[in-house]
Amino acid sequence: MVEMTEQINLEELVQEIEQGNSDFVLTRQEKVITPKQKKIGLAIHIALIPVFGIGLILLFLSLVSPDGFRTINESTTHIHSRAYVEKHNLIVDYKMKNGIVQKTKSAIIESHSYISRTHNKTDNGGFLVYHLITPNQRSFKLINDDWDDFQSVEKTMREFVKITKLEIK
Repeated sequence: MVEMTEQINLEELVQEIEQGNSDFVLTRQEKVITPKQKKIGLAIHIALIPVFGIGLILLFLSLVSPDGFRTINESTTHIHSRAYVEKHNLIVDYKMKNGIVQKTKSAIIESHSYISRTHNKTDNGGFLVYHLITPNQRSFKLINDDWDDFQSVEKTMREFVKITKLEIK
């Protein structure tokens, strides 16, 4: 168990996870935007200029974005992942762009933590969400079936529960 006074560098930890040094990956989404897709988007922005100037707004937003048009001839890779690191008894949620960490969140699994399973029904069937609930009632999303199919999510959570020995309530 990690001492609360110990500082964990999440960016370094994310790089370790990306190198395959995590104990369990809950979910991982990787999206590559090719130069062709970027150029099609640019053409759509230009085509939308006559429609109330929407195209101008989109072009402006593209120009002021960190990439702008400088990377139009390069692929861009976006990663959003959640992983468990047993060494720190920690779950890390992170987003990366072209190998650079953009955003990180983490939750330490404490002694009285448990997993909450919620199934919300909608007109289209519904969706399943799992959260880690800590003793102070903080909620941390672990996985949901909008990224994967229902059976895959259930299997992933069964494996995660075996590793962490957490209870699902």
